Amino acid sequence: MSAALSCEVRLAIEHAVAETVRAHAGNITPLRLTISQAAKAVGVDRSAVYRAIQDGALQASRLGGTGDLGVKPADLERWAFPEPTPITKRVPR
Repeated sequence: MSAALSCEVRLAIEHAVAETVRAHAGNITPLRLTISQAAKAVGVDRSAVYRAIQDGALQASRLGGTGDLGVKPADLERWAFPEPTPITKRVPR
């Protein structure tokens, strides 16, 4: 993924986080994004986020008050943009 796209997506995540903070200013529970906000931030369908949660690739927990699922922004970023696995060369013996 290009650095510009990664920066653009990071800004989208930050925007979703800022919207959530404004909407839940008095909430003292850890910050979570709704499934819709998470999907919008990384440019995928909500079904892709639900599938990742169901497969165990993305952690989620219930949001207080509504019972809806929520995703931590850092977990979303790790899922959407995993660190590339370094390629190692095999050395013949």
